[in-house]
Amino acid sequence: MSPFEDTVETISKLVTAVFKDPDRFDTLSTGERVAVAMVLDRGDLLKLRGWTILDAANRLGPLWLKAAISVQRELCDDEKALGYNFLKAEKAEQNVRRKV
Repeated sequence: MSPFEDTVETISKLVTAVFKDPDRFDTLSTGERVAVAMVLDRGDLLKLRGWTILDAANRLGPLWLKAAISVQRELCDDEKALGYNFLKAEKAEQNVRRKV
């Protein structure tokens, strides 16, 4: 496998792990957190840590950024990949619970 393919596989596994257990996000390294947050389009997770989107992209570097984009596209294209929307819905549900 090429370095790019290895990185795509790594990021994909991280996203899957966080999908199965959202608490796992906090156990990831900084770069892994950035990649997962960007793949899942969770700008709120970046902002919580004081990162802008450009900070996050810079943090990932070219290889990880390109791989994260590839993983996100695969998730968006895969009709069975409900995790992409699930995490957004989970966040909205948590906000509703806090208000009640």
